[in-house]
Amino acid sequence: MINMKLVKAKRDFSRWTIQHDIQKNGEVLSAVLTVDGAWLNTAERKLATPPAKVAEVFSQIPADRDFQWLD
Repeated sequence: MINMKLVKAKRDFSRWTIQHDIQKNGEVLSAVLTVDGAWLNTAERKLATPPAKVAEVFSQIPADRDFQWLD
């Protein structure tokens, strides 16, 4: 089983940190993966603000109890 939670994010969700807790047999925590990401405009090869739909999806990801906005 893999549980995902949002650890940090900019308010427009252009940058974020997500943590994945991987459990073996549904009980034993076997790995914790932390991923830092950013929205990329591939045409311009620059970091960008994502479309509104992306922000809507990211806002539905469960937040970590120590979640913090990156301002």
